[in-house]
Amino acid sequence: MHPASISYLIPPPDYLWRWAADGTAVEWEDESTICLWMELHALLHHLAPQGLPPLGSILLVLAAASRQHTHVLTSVQHFAARASGGDQPSSSARSLIRRAGNVLESIAALPEDLRSGLAARAHLLTTLFEGISNRQTPESSAEIMLQIDTWGLGQLMTRSPRLTGIARLLRDLKALTAVHEKHNLSSLAGHLRTGLDFVRINPAPVPVPFPAPDESTLPLLRQLELRNHRELTAVAALARRMVAMFALPRPAGFPQELPIGGISDITNRGPLDRLLPSELAADDTLLMARLAHNEALYFRRDSPPDEPASERIILMDSGLPLWGLPRLYLLAAALGLQAAAGKEAVRIQRREGSAFVPLPLETVAQVQASLLALLPHPDPAEALQSLELNPAPGCRPDVFFLTGSGLRTEAREALHALTGRITAAGGRCYVLTVSRSGAMELSARSAAGSRVVARGRIDPDEILRDPATPVSSPPPQDRLTNLPALLRKLDFYRQYPLPFRFPSSRHPGSSEWAFAHWIIRVDTQFRLMMWEANPLVPPGEIASGLPAARNYHIASHGEEWVVLCSGRNQGDRVCAVRIGMKEPARREVELISSHPFPVWMKCLNGAAILGYSDKAEACCLMEGVRLHQLDLPKSTPASAVVFDGKTLALASSGGEPGPEVLPTVRETPGFPACLADPVSVGFAGAGTLVIRDKAGLWKLDMPEFVFSPCQSEPVSAVRPFRRVGRETGEESATGLHFFVAHWTGDCRLIFDSRGLLHLLFADSLGRQEVTLLAILGKPVAGWVAPGPQPQTGNPDWLLTPPAQDLRPASTMVPLLQRFASLAREATVREDFTPDLFHPGIIF
Repeated sequence: MHPASISYLIPPPDYLWRWAADGTAVEWEDESTICLWMELHALLHHLAPQGLPPLGSILLVLAAASRQHTHVLTSVQHFAARASGGDQPSSSARSLIRRAGNVLESIAALPEDLRSGLAARAHLLTTLFEGISNRQTPESSAEIMLQIDTWGLGQLMTRSPRLTGIARLLRDLKALTAVHEKHNLSSLAGHLRTGLDFVRINPAPVPVPFPAPDESTLPLLRQLELRNHRELTAVAALARRMVAMFALPRPAGFPQELPIGGISDITNRGPLDRLLPSELAADDTLLMARLAHNEALYFRRDSPPDEPASERIILMDSGLPLWGLPRLYLLAAALGLQAAAGKEAVRIQRREGSAFVPLPLETVAQVQASLLALLPHPDPAEALQSLELNPAPGCRPDVFFLTGSGLRTEAREALHALTGRITAAGGRCYVLTVSRSGAMELSARSAAGSRVVARGRIDPDEILRDPATPVSSPPPQDRLTNLPALLRKLDFYRQYPLPFRFPSSRHPGSSEWAFAHWIIRVDTQFRLMMWEANPLVPPGEIASGLPAARNYHIASHGEEWVVLCSGRNQGDRVCAVRIGMKEPARREVELISSHPFPVWMKCLNGAAILGYSDKAEACCLMEGVRLHQLDLPKSTPASAVVFDGKTLALASSGGEPGPEVLPTVRETPGFPACLADPVSVGFAGAGTLVIRDKAGLWKLDMPEFVFSPCQSEPVSAVRPFRRVGRETGEESATGLHFFVAHWTGDCRLIFDSRGLLHLLFADSLGRQEVTLLAILGKPVAGWVAPGPQPQTGNPDWLLTPPAQDLRPASTMVPLLQRFASLAREATVREDFTPDLFHPGIIF
């Protein structure tokens, strides 16, 4: 442990500031917090490349940035007076305190954006201490930060520094005095903004238009969009999308042009289709002459009476079932219908109990007030029955009822009666229903029934997303199994293939491929496995997470395995999965085939050959496009079809037989089971791991390292397993599943549904990763990283046994004891109670 890091980070006893007991913050002598260790640690890393100034001077600047400099300077003066043995500090100390006080007052007078926030404070400290002599060298600063990151604050706090309190104070004040001499404090704000001294920042004169436009002159939806308010912006976006989604039938323009009504007049102007029939009786020459001299006669249609103007009445439902998202959707629908009304008169009413009450929505304040109102009465039947339409004189009512899904029988009957009253008044009735998932349905109602006009869905997550939050790009996928981010960096998953053998059973629809001394198959967990010739030896894994299919055909192409996967359900596609033999690369290509369930499959000359009862198709393995098609006689075997790279053909009788599609299923021995569905984990004894599975309680006996069933017993440091999802959306039924039991950031246990337990922890001896193949009733296999001999444990389950036989106790027992010790320490520190943390944990 380097003494320079202790001297820099740890204050003398009874100094002006000290570390909190848990090491999470720096406190002043009056127990007020100066800053958090997390923030200070980031600032130190930022300052280290240019050289670290004294830590006390940094803390004084941070106190001034928080405007705590007044009582801080008072404490500095009292401490300096006590150190000098009198009532006042020495003359040299007073001079240093005066100049340091000027610096702190200038910092406290800065605008908020120049002294608040981690980025602003990092820029402030860099500017103040740049170029002063009272700093560590960049090399010593790097060594200090390395010691801090290596040993941690907790270890350093146990040591005492060499400097006394007054020496430490003078060093801190001299650094601030150097800042006072280097910078012009009157122009500090300009220097922080521009990097230049003596710069006057005068904003350019901007002509103010007269009269100034008021925000109320803008449309209401535009006003809502300009507000920096998440819900108001979401309401405006919803309203605009609904207007575009639900287009209502509009009355046709120019009714006098429609072929309805009678004839009102005769004229010498008009289209040819309105010529009088007597004009058509003349010969062609005479007709052309009359048309040219405007002597031909036309009839003019009688215009039908204009339709009466309509008044749009919007009825908003309310009540407890519509709290939350539906309330937001209903308000947006009302605003959208109001904005799209055009010249129609609009009247908005909201149900309050048993009556509809007028609701003005003309300003932003009125919209906000409507969002704040929470009306509990759930049933709209009484309000619909008592509603009086009262349309404006000469107007017909177009009524829109906005509600949620699942109306009760009484409400549906009242709505049907209201529809009859609207129809009798010459109006139209529409009902818009919304659900909590964002699904909407607009229906037009009449006395004869209802019909759906439009359906749609607007995702609430997309609408309510914070605009300031950037849309995250899809995370990078693991090259073989698309692991969650929590597991993607584990050393174990960087091995190819994985170092363990796994209990496995062959998929009944999988073919076999002989390669060297291996037999390649797909198992029932949709993994590509490599078996030895001896069926009693468990297989190793090449790749997991293959698409679920009825049948699989395995072949090779270049330096890749090729797995042809047929469909499993209607609507599926045949696909080809190409897996690297020497590198963990995986490519999945969808094949453009005519049917997802071929009778047989095989690979020839870079193409997948799919055979059906009446034809065969060749699809490219690289792009999936169909290359050629050949009609086949019935019952044509796969061996009779050949492909030369361009066309399909039938082989001659003397041709070499092709591979069989589905050979006879070989019997697979019953391998022991693995842990499958963990619920919780704890420790009994000296690091003995105890896991509750849905099938029972399992204890890892040591030093034999066998998971055996056990009875309930006292267990400490209990944690539940919580499922970790995939990064790219929902998991498929055939994918891997992962569960995490978490104690601290450096102490956790991760379970892989293949039966793998990953123990991850870090202590004073370093970071450790231990992986166990949790087979039940037999000694487990282990893998340890880092270390020169990572594989240990039961050699029957190691894909490549180590050169020397290592007993598990020699490597894994101490590691498991360290892991248990860290977990118990975290439990005691957090005052953890299993029943309060997870009521379902019972040992």
